[in-house]
Amino acid sequence: MVCGKPLILHSLLIFEKVFWIRRIVVVADDVQRMRSVITKAALTKVFVIQGGASRHRSIRSGVEALTTLGSPLPNIVLVHDAVRPIIPYTILAKVAVNAEIHGASGVVRPLVSTVVRPDSKGFLSESLIRSQYANSEMPQAFSFSVLRDAYMRCSEDELDHGTECLALVLREGIRAKLVPGSPLLWKVTEEKDLVLARSILPKHSRSIIVLCRSVTKSVCAEEEKKEESEKKGEEEREKKGEEEEEREKKGGGREEGEGRREREEFERKERRERERGEKEERWTHTHTPK
Repeated sequence: MVCGKPLILHSLLIFEKVFWIRRIVVVADDVQRMRSVITKAALTKVFVIQGGASRHRSIRSGVEALTTLGSPLPNIVLVHDAVRPIIPYTILAKVAVNAEIHGASGVVRPLVSTVVRPDSKGFLSESLIRSQYANSEMPQAFSFSVLRDAYMRCSEDELDHGTECLALVLREGIRAKLVPGSPLLWKVTEEKDLVLARSILPKHSRSIIVLCRSVTKSVCAEEEKKEESEKKGEEEREKKGEEEEEREKKGGGREEGEGRREREEFERKERRERERGEKEERWTHTHTPK
């Protein structure tokens, strides 16, 4: 229990309130216990089925269950971990819309530690360049037909040992659009994560925003427009700085120009940090319902 609720219930309550999500399939080991949780929470979109022996087998069971829950079949399927209780709504909107456009989409976060490969004797074999890789996070979104077909062609070995849905659809020729994630998308796996969850969840469980299909598209379009505008503005500022630097060199005021350039560079960095902070706050903020 976290903040008076089973951990999975925090994310289910979010999905339940999103207008364009019609059905939610929970793949559980203890079906009766999970159904009891769903009934007590009065969730109307949730269906519970028996889990499989591996991650891929459980997800495949969930995808197959969607074909038995009546028509029409969904256009987009979201895959999420029960142990990730907070889902920023803009992230949910972005992966759903990008899956509709590209066939698949997933959240990524920068690596915080260097990844190394040991050999069979425990010696260092390879050290990967951290900046070229990222952590694959949740949620992920797929065209229903893309994910269903990928699992139909999945080998028994992949079903037993694989963990990454994006890799399955990549084999089908679908390159997922990757979306930068939020620090809030952390995974509760250890005791220290529960401590963090108990601290953060009360601030988010009191707020909600409901997005419909048209709103998700407008959110993504507006986000991309602002990112393009900010990038253009940054390029113009850098160009202006280069022009001023060239004028200073020609004018001979080298020391004064260097001091001015340092101040301007500091101001540019400060402005970028401020804009990035405002942007993060703008898109992760939720509104308390009346």
